[in-house]
Amino acid sequence: MSNFLMLKNIVRDKSFIFWQVAFPLIMVTLFTIAFSGLIYPETFQLDIAVNADNANLPIYRMISVLNVTPLEQAAAEKALNDRQITAYIRADNSILVAENGTAATIIASIVDQVEQVKTLGYDFRQLNFTRDFLGNGKQTNHYDNFYTPFYALIAMNAMYAAFSILEIGISYTANLSAVGQRVEMAPLKKIQFLGSGLLMAIAINLTTNLVCIGYVKLVLKLPIFNQLGLSILLILAVNIFGAAFGLLINTLRFSYNIKNALIVVGSLALSFLSGMMIVRLRAMILQKAPILATINPISLATTTLFRLNMLADSSGYYQAIAIILAISALLFGIAITILRRRRYVSL
Repeated sequence: MSNFLMLKNIVRDKSFIFWQVAFPLIMVTLFTIAFSGLIYPETFQLDIAVNADNANLPIYRMISVLNVTPLEQAAAEKALNDRQITAYIRADNSILVAENGTAATIIASIVDQVEQVKTLGYDFRQLNFTRDFLGNGKQTNHYDNFYTPFYALIAMNAMYAAFSILEIGISYTANLSAVGQRVEMAPLKKIQFLGSGLLMAIAINLTTNLVCIGYVKLVLKLPIFNQLGLSILLILAVNIFGAAFGLLINTLRFSYNIKNALIVVGSLALSFLSGMMIVRLRAMILQKAPILATINPISLATTTLFRLNMLADSSGYYQAIAIILAISALLFGIAITILRRRRYVSL
């Protein structure tokens, strides 16, 4: 009965409603609006003509950004003058354009890439000639740039089990609640009381995580959870970390508001370092100080979720879960040691 009443108190709490339910939904919606033009780019094609004797004609026809028409030069020049095509590629791969601009730059870059691939002897069917066609020399991954904040947000939401365990921990603190006084006086180990509370906190927060994932998949229709089962298992591990973090914060001799603020600041800091606000910061940390990413459960979960769902790469998946659970066990051990040694002058 006490657990049921505690559950009611938690779900009625305004901070729970905001941080664990509303905040993730608001943030993922804002991310979608902000990145909508990049996540769902408008498709376009460039109308070009290619000389029928050009040996690369089959390759150009396979490139989705090009709408290819075989033409002789006289007909192609007329089509250029009439603005029916953007460029004409002669038999020797030289290019004739109607005017200079972005379209001409794209086509020139594609032609150069095709020539380089043929020279190196690669199989052109395995390559994407439309990537980096502006020739800026930076090979960027579209998903890495614009989906990483979503994974960091989901991982941060999983850490919010800390808020629920903070509420439960206060209920079991002798000088803050009547339930805590009874727990302190009972001839039972505190871990037995905390066990059910921890399970409750994790179950509550995992439910809110699933609501957020459902919103992402069914309402926003973002293709970021292609391995749902394995993703949920990883998110569960982060929930356990969040519960451990919340229990440790609860052992500090501060007011409830300060403890709540510490959880907010801690989760935002770990998420910031994971690339939720600045994707380049995450890349810089991975390059310059990878150990910081390894011991940051949010960063570890973000990277693993991305690899798992975007690249279908499960390497390092179980290692990531093991590291997150090991960090959680360490925090649990410290928190329980402090709680066991806590004494009160009177109750």
